[in-house]
Amino acid sequence: MKKILISMFLCILIVSCKKVNELNPDFIYVMTLSQESVNFVPAGGTTKITLTSNYKWSAVIDTTWCSLSTSSGDQGTTELTLTAEQNTVIEERVATVTVTAGAVIRKIKVVQLNPDGFEISNFQPVVNADGLENIIELTVKTNMKLTATSSADWIVPLESNIVPGNPPKEAKVRIMVKDNTLSQNRETNVSINGVGLTADFAKTFKIIQTPAPVASNSDARVVGTWLIGRVSDGGNTNLSLLGAIMKFTTGGTYDETLPSGVKNTGTWNVRGDRLGIYYSDGSRRYIYLTSATSDEIAGKMTPTDLGSAILYDTRLGIYSGAAFGLSILEKTNTTLTYMVLVNSDMGLGTVTERGICISKNANPTLSDKKISSSSTGSVIIGQITGLTSGETYNIRAYQKNTTTQVYSDNLEAPMPVIDIDGNSYTIVKIGNQVWMAQNLKTSKFRDGTQIAYFDKTQNAGWASSGTNLTPAYCWILGEASTFVYTDDTWNNGTDKIAKTYGAYYNWYTASDKKNLAPEGWHVPTKAEFITLIAAVGGNTDDFGASLAFKNGLLAHDHYLNLYGWNGWSVNQRGPNGTWNMPGTTIGSHECGWWSSENSDAGYPWMIYSRRGDTGDGGISWSYPNEGNPVRVVRDTENPL
Repeated sequence: MKKILISMFLCILIVSCKKVNELNPDFIYVMTLSQESVNFVPAGGTTKITLTSNYKWSAVIDTTWCSLSTSSGDQGTTELTLTAEQNTVIEERVATVTVTAGAVIRKIKVVQLNPDGFEISNFQPVVNADGLENIIELTVKTNMKLTATSSADWIVPLESNIVPGNPPKEAKVRIMVKDNTLSQNRETNVSINGVGLTADFAKTFKIIQTPAPVASNSDARVVGTWLIGRVSDGGNTNLSLLGAIMKFTTGGTYDETLPSGVKNTGTWNVRGDRLGIYYSDGSRRYIYLTSATSDEIAGKMTPTDLGSAILYDTRLGIYSGAAFGLSILEKTNTTLTYMVLVNSDMGLGTVTERGICISKNANPTLSDKKISSSSTGSVIIGQITGLTSGETYNIRAYQKNTTTQVYSDNLEAPMPVIDIDGNSYTIVKIGNQVWMAQNLKTSKFRDGTQIAYFDKTQNAGWASSGTNLTPAYCWILGEASTFVYTDDTWNNGTDKIAKTYGAYYNWYTASDKKNLAPEGWHVPTKAEFITLIAAVGGNTDDFGASLAFKNGLLAHDHYLNLYGWNGWSVNQRGPNGTWNMPGTTIGSHECGWWSSENSDAGYPWMIYSRRGDTGDGGISWSYPNEGNPVRVVRDTENPL
C-alpha cells in the first residue's frame, strides 16, 4: 500500500512539475503585431491586425465596447479584426488589448474619440485679431493630426506641435493672420478638423481683424534716431544687431552686412510699435519696439521666419567695430542663452581659449566663473543654466593665449521672475529667504499642463475636483480675472482687480508633482513658513499672541506690512465651491497660503491669519479641497 501511494504521489508530482514549467526556458518565443496603437472615430468601425507567432497565443480586452474576431490561436500568421462600437458618451475612451504568446506579451492601445472628435479648450465662435501680422493659438487635446483651412489668403496655417498617438496630448494649433492693409475691418471663417474625419467634426470660428496702423518709412524712432540724428553730428549712421551692420533709408530700403561678409537687401517700415524688415528672398524680421533713445532701439525680435513667434529681447545700437559682439538671445528664470561674435583676435596672435566670464559683480574676469567654448568659428552660442531667478548677473566675453587675456565690454543680465503664463513678479528678501511679493497667478503647471478652472457658476465642478483629489483654480469670489472688486475696503495698496490678488487653488494643485511654482521657485514647506514668521519677529510657539507676525507680512489697512510681503486678505473658497464672504469688520477677515506638506493627521499645512486682531494666526492645517492663494519661495541659490 505504501509503494502504491508513493508511486501515485510521484506521478502527481511529475504532472504538477510539468504544469509549473510549461514555458520552455530554452525555447525563443517570437510574436509580432502589425500595429500596437489603434484610433477609432466616434462612429466606431473595424481594423485589421496581423499577428505572427511561433507559439500558441491568447488575447484579452479590458473593456466591452471593442472586441476581437478571435481571442486565441495556434502558431503561424493570423489576421484579427478589431471592432469598436459607436461612442455615445461625452468623453474619449481607451482600451488595452493584451496578447500573450508563451513568454512574450504585447499590448494594443485602443483610443476612440468622443462624439466631438477632438477638444479645443479655448474655442471661441468669434476671435478678434489685431491688424498687425500675429499668431492665433488654439489649445487642443487630441490624438490625431489637425488641419486649419480658410478661403482667405491672409490666413496662413502654421506647423502645429501635435504628435499623433495615444494617449491624447494637449498641444497648440497655430494660425498666422497677415497684416490688414485695408482701411476697414475684414473677416473670414477658419475651420479646424482632424485628418480623416468628415466635415461633421469640423469646428469653425470667425476671425475679425481690424486695420493695421499706416506704414511709415519716416518714423522718428528709427530714421530720426539713427540716420538723421547721427548724420547731423558726423557720427556713425549704421546700426548693429548681433554683429550685423544694418542701414535704413528714408526711402524705405534696407541693407544688411553680416559678420561673414554676406549682404542682404530689402525694405522696411514701421506700423504702430512694430518695425518690419522685409528681405528680398521673402523672409522677414519683426522688432516690436519698446523704447528708442539716442543710443539704441530696444524691443522684442523674431527670427527671419514668416511664422515665427517672438523669440528674444534685443537691442540695436551704433555699430562700433569692436572685437566682440556680445548679446543675450534668451532668458528664462534660471537659464541664459548668449551669442558672441568674434571679429578679431585683438593682437593675441594664437588664441588658446575663448568663452565668457560671469559674476554678480561688474566686469567679471577669468578669476570668476568662466565657460570656455570649443568653437573655432566667428560665432559662439552657449547657455548658462542653474542661475538664480531675480538676480542680476554680469557677463563678458574673453579670449586668451598663454600669457594674455582680453575682454569684451560688460553686459548686465537681470534674470526674470515669470511663470509659465508670462506673469511677472517682484521679489522680497526676508531674513535668509527670498519670496515672491505677490500671490501666484498661473493657470498652468510648470510643464504647461492646464489646471482645471471653475468659476462661481461651477461650484459642483469645484467640489468634484476635491472629491477626485484633482487640481483646480479660480479667481477671487469665482469672478473673471478682470473683475474689479469694488467692495474691498480692507486691503490698501491693491488695485482691486481680481488677478492682482492672485489665483485661488485647492491643495491638490499646490502639492502636485508637476510643479505649480515656476522654474527656480517652489511652494514652501511648513518649516519654511516657520522660518518666515521667526524672521519678522513672530512668536513661533504662540502665533495667536504674535502681532509682530501680522505687522510684518500682512498688508491690511491697519497692519504695517514692514517687510513688503503684501499679504492681502480676501478669505477662501469652501470645499463645496461657495465663498466665505469677507465683510467690512476686522472680525470677518481671514487669509491663508498653502504649504506643500501634509500634517500627520492627513490635512495640509498652511500659514494663516484669522479674524483680524481679535483672532489668531500662524501655522495650522486646513481642508485640501478649499481654495486658497499660494506664495512661493525661491530655491536655494547656486553659487557661481
